[in-house]
Amino acid sequence: MRMITIAALSLMPGFAMADTITVYSQPNEVRIFPGATQVTRVVTFEMPAGQHTILFPDLPEEVVPSFVDIHLEGAQITGRSFIESSESVVLPNTSERYLAAKADVDAAHARYDAVQDQVKTAEAQITAANGQIDFLNGLSKNEGLPDGADTLRDLSRMVFEETAKAQSAIIQAQAKIRGLKDDLEQLGLEVDNAAVVLDAVATPREDAIQMSLSANVPTAGSVTANITYIMGTARWHPNYRMDLITGDSPSLSVDRFATIQQRTGENWNNVTLSLSTLSPTVDASPSRPFAQRLRIEAPVQKLSVSARSLDADALKDDILEAPVIIEEAQGSTPSMAGPGTLYEFPQKVSLLSGFTQAQLALGTLTFTPELSAEATPRVDSTAFRKVLFTNDSTERLLQSQYAVLYVDGRLMGDTEIETIEPTQEANLFFGPIDGLLVSRTVLDRNEGDRGFVTRSNENSEDIRIDIENLTERAWDVAVFDGVPYGEQEDLVIDWTASPKPDQINDDDRRGILRWDLNAAAGSKQSISIKTKITWPEGLELR
Repeated sequence: MRMITIAALSLMPGFAMADTITVYSQPNEVRIFPGATQVTRVVTFEMPAGQHTILFPDLPEEVVPSFVDIHLEGAQITGRSFIESSESVVLPNTSERYLAAKADVDAAHARYDAVQDQVKTAEAQITAANGQIDFLNGLSKNEGLPDGADTLRDLSRMVFEETAKAQSAIIQAQAKIRGLKDDLEQLGLEVDNAAVVLDAVATPREDAIQMSLSANVPTAGSVTANITYIMGTARWHPNYRMDLITGDSPSLSVDRFATIQQRTGENWNNVTLSLSTLSPTVDASPSRPFAQRLRIEAPVQKLSVSARSLDADALKDDILEAPVIIEEAQGSTPSMAGPGTLYEFPQKVSLLSGFTQAQLALGTLTFTPELSAEATPRVDSTAFRKVLFTNDSTERLLQSQYAVLYVDGRLMGDTEIETIEPTQEANLFFGPIDGLLVSRTVLDRNEGDRGFVTRSNENSEDIRIDIENLTERAWDVAVFDGVPYGEQEDLVIDWTASPKPDQINDDDRRGILRWDLNAAAGSKQSISIKTKITWPEGLELR
């Protein structure tokens, strides 16, 4: 074993003869940040008065001693050290953690057995009802039935009514059994999960860190240890299910989830969990500016790439060396737009260390969207559904690569979203619109010799865009296309469009045209674009 001394304080005389008290603990609170995880253990135990050694033998191997913070209530710490132990730490079956896991297993079994008893009771009711029906059927065939039409009529009515009641009881019991068996399946999973947690708790921890404290206890009694440490092997990310309901009153509901995975080497059993978007691992000091060092040199002479033109002397000439610009490395500063977000879960959470992922609900937000469509006929054959909404909630929608999209219950795919702040407007696309068709046809084109590099001094093109709405509703459609642009005076680019575009250089993108159209149900309309490009003779268009 190797001793790592964190604080070397003068020990009181007789310390070597002091009692050593071994205290087992477990994570009680966990907060996951981007790139770091803060774990807190709180444990209360009894200690006699005097100077003693307290041994915490089961901290995870990944813990960095300098990132461990510990406070004692009821005792004063006079020194501490950490031991990297290669021995397995066996948790006694009298520890708080083991007893809690065992209680969870027993409770899960009790719930499973209680529902199984209900199933047996319902099955017994079915058996009894079938027996009653058999008896009634046998009664109707009895040769010793009393005479008289009224008596037989009353007996027949009684047999009919009682048989109907028995059959109804059978149907109800069978329906109850089906529901109970669904419950049994879920309860069986709970039993299995509780057993896994108990097994993980009872399994010896390998390569643990043992923390040893020297402490002075002024008065015998209860001592509470609060241990906090930082780890880096847990992470979380938000993901969403977005359900768009169309129709006369569209709505957008966003189910928010947090997906969590931890590989800390310790199991979290019934911990208080919180998730933060702020990172405690970023630089604590600001970045420094840098300046670019420039230099000028004689222009590099063009040399033939022919192997014959390069002799040994030429290879040694400085003119073959490309000029170099050296810049200082610039530090990266994370984007922290707005305050951080903290999610705290009211229910306790259990998560084993390993590859298993847990998904916790963060709640549902509902918005009132405006629906429209966008189309790029040069690339796509259909228009795409565009959803505009304002985040009128008080919560942020965090950036995520995992947003699954549904339209009227139909899966449309997935997308990425950027952070959407409260009061901020956002646009999302929910897949293609079946029946809102677009096409782009080249009616005429003149490209000189039609090669990649044209040698004529004129180029022209005639384009037609068609928009056809085969759906049962009208759509506002933004149609995008582009025309060439240039920055040279001798390069003349003329174009015309009918109808005229509503936006030229849309969204500050040069050459991008936009038409805002209303496509009624069953309608078809067209856009015409004609371009003509001319340039001086002897020059090439690229």
